[in-house]
Amino acid sequence: MVVGVWVLPLALLAPTWAGRWGRFDLDAAVGSCSIMKDDQGRSPKEVLFVVAFLLPAAAIALCYARIFCISRRAAARATRAPRRRRRQRPWRRRQEAAAAAARQRPRPRSQRQHRAR
Repeated sequence: MVVGVWVLPLALLAPTWAGRWGRFDLDAAVGSCSIMKDDQGRSPKEVLFVVAFLLPAAAIALCYARIFCISRRAAARATRAPRRRRRQRPWRRRQEAAAAAARQRPRPRSQRQHRAR
């Protein structure tokens, strides 16, 4: 990927360096070196603007929009989800199991209520 970051711009500017599609020259209006039109009036500025700026900017914007949508959906799902019970400690589970078992055991005869006949 790092190689591609260097190779793509060099490949896009190679025709300009060769003088086949525009040329590098001093732009008196700006006061710096720029891509000027060649003898036939051709300049790669529009193509470079689209390929080297608009396409990467659009890809970045789409990626950030996707990240935003995914994080927003996850946040909404997190607020709607029922809260999980707190994990109980093993000794607490044993106490609860013992209490449940005690409720299900029959009472001894002395604690039973006698029905009136």
